[in-house]
Amino acid sequence: MAVRKGATRLVSLSLGLTLAASLGLAACGSDDDSSDASSGGATAVGPEPTGPPIKFMIISQLTAANQADTTMSVAAAEAAAASINARGGVNGSPIRIEACDDKFNPNTATACARQAVTDDVVAVVGGISGQGDATNPILEEANIPAVGNYAISPSDFSSEIAFPLMAGAPTAIAGAARALAQAGAEKVSIVYTDISQGAASTAFVEVGLRGTGAELGAKVPVPLGSTDVAPLAAAAARDSDGIVIALQPSETIKFIQTARQAGIDLPFATPSIDADLVEKLGAAAEGLTVASLYAPLTSDVPGMKAFKADMEQFAPDAKLSDWSVGAWLAVQTVAKVIEEGQLSEIDGPSLLAELGTIKNLDMQGILPPYSTDKPASLPGLSRLFNQSIQFGKVEDGEIVPTDGKWVTPLIPATGG
Repeated sequence: MAVRKGATRLVSLSLGLTLAASLGLAACGSDDDSSDASSGGATAVGPEPTGPPIKFMIISQLTAANQADTTMSVAAAEAAAASINARGGVNGSPIRIEACDDKFNPNTATACARQAVTDDVVAVVGGISGQGDATNPILEEANIPAVGNYAISPSDFSSEIAFPLMAGAPTAIAGAARALAQAGAEKVSIVYTDISQGAASTAFVEVGLRGTGAELGAKVPVPLGSTDVAPLAAAAARDSDGIVIALQPSETIKFIQTARQAGIDLPFATPSIDADLVEKLGAAAEGLTVASLYAPLTSDVPGMKAFKADMEQFAPDAKLSDWSVGAWLAVQTVAKVIEEGQLSEIDGPSLLAELGTIKNLDMQGILPPYSTDKPASLPGLSRLFNQSIQFGKVEDGEIVPTDGKWVTPLIPATGG
């Protein structure tokens, strides 16, 4: 039931956007007219929201065997809702979070999407799932938007109901290559998961190198479960000035530790990783460059401070990671759009229409300002409204911002 409210050519995505396996989902200042999407933080207390609940659903792979732990995304979405509700809710109505475990299975994911329709969910938010091609058609039919999901599947970048907030897996891979080139590498190698989709990572390395003067070096596939990666590390290092590591978490750890033990001291760069992986790498992580889809957790931007405050108050045992930042930000963003929008009803179709009109929404430094009023001009990436990442570096066991600047690695570094 609706809640009524008062008065240049890019590589084809068919090659590369099932990058869950490569990136760890498998195995292992705005303008004056900006709004504030993430003014959370749980200190403010407002009247208890008594209106009809506004339902959001998070669809994630929560219990799938051999998959990344994404359970903190649910805790973060619930923390964001609790914070908003503590401030009086959205137009007097509380936010309610439903969670559905897709178990990294398309049939289960389809059931989750159908449940969202049955439950009159207003939006699907902040999910981490490789099953967008299963869920998005169902959400499309019901005009339910998907906001802030981790963009992986091809339809996550093209569906009219998809509003990824961050720049997605391809941008992170391109960004890792760009970071190495800007640091002086003239030839950049890549190691990637040896599955059919993993090889597509090499195309995004080439995209990231455009305009830098650097070129793609060795392309080294790493079989899942490899016990001896020393020869692979040596192959990647040969005639190379830096290595992009687009592997699953367990393979990333094994590769970096093996390479460092073998005396390979080339600079390494990875797509976005979390604090757990850095901790497991130990001293081998020092100096690692990270292409971060969000401002690093150590950033002192206002949104990150608000996120940490909400997590400390409402989900103190949950891990802080990109997964949790993304889910928290998705809830905050949708709540703000509803609160400040021109919706006659708070339902999926009305929200979907409103989401298509956003201009310079202030993401409080967690992401650059967000606009949806014009589709992205990149082939196959029409929903990639935000194409920016930040560079970070591991120092003393933490990922710290390199300079806090947003970079767009899908666009050539210099004109050509």
